[in-house]
Amino acid sequence: MTQDTNPAPTALLTASIVTILLTAGCAGNSTASTHESNFFLTDEGRIHVKTQVDTLTLTLIFDSGGAGEMTLETACAQLLNAVATEGLHRKNRIDSASIGGQNTGNTYAWCLSPNSDQDIFPGSDGIICPQYAIDRRIWEINMTHRYIRIHDKDTVPPGAAIFPMRIESGRYLYAKFPVTVIRGRDTLKTDREILIDYGSTSALWFEHSPLHSDPAVMEFFTSSPQPQAVEKEWCKEFTLMADKIILPDGMGTLTSSTDNLKISLTVLNEEYYHEESVLKYPAAIMGIGILRHWNVMLDLRNKRFILFPGARATVNTAAPSST
Repeated sequence: MTQDTNPAPTALLTASIVTILLTAGCAGNSTASTHESNFFLTDEGRIHVKTQVDTLTLTLIFDSGGAGEMTLETACAQLLNAVATEGLHRKNRIDSASIGGQNTGNTYAWCLSPNSDQDIFPGSDGIICPQYAIDRRIWEINMTHRYIRIHDKDTVPPGAAIFPMRIESGRYLYAKFPVTVIRGRDTLKTDREILIDYGSTSALWFEHSPLHSDPAVMEFFTSSPQPQAVEKEWCKEFTLMADKIILPDGMGTLTSSTDNLKISLTVLNEEYYHEESVLKYPAAIMGIGILRHWNVMLDLRNKRFILFPGARATVNTAAPSST
């Protein structure tokens, strides 16, 4: 096919109208272009997003399970005049935090103790989580085009699946999202609220306390052939690779032939469990192993968990665009 180097006025007018419509469609929501990337997916499945915090440009892990807070490595926090002495220490109010020119709504940041010898945020400067206690906008995590965008206006993309969502104590997002896990001849069905956690690298992660456990989950992990079990100071961890995960409402099935279906169980030791935790034990958590396959709207205004179609998200270790 050849291309006319002198298009007719009608073609120019049509192109102009399309450009205007595309521009108008983003008005009020973003100054970024439609497909401008601002995050990349690491080989282990973490979202690293470019974030402006006061005068610093940082690479932060997007972690929807981050308890509605921002947490920074000590070196970054020191540049913001926030030095921790023990454990975590809340700094003074930050001036601003933004992704792609959009204010994230975060007003405080935590920083790690300078005595900590753990690299909790490998390859990044900390984590960014929406401030659930006060934010009532719509956060879009677009895996197809690798951007996070924050919308002020209600939006439901075509072909979307919508699930009721709840904000627990201003810190965590829960949705009723039933799934079925199959491994060999064993089947595990979960039909309860599940925590939405982009910070988890598993497809599904269960956490049990000494006082609260799910017998069906425990049996699925302990009776499965050759589960990986690791004893730690504060817990015992089991890890399995599922054969299939069946999703709700006809959304399809993830299989081990195309996906990394890691599922995990953490059983807390009694001395490390605190009854006053706002987490609802036993906890069921959906991680990036499932979330990476859809574009998502975290609708904090209308309390909706919205998934809509997109290309399968593959690993991209290139840094996000700086334009």
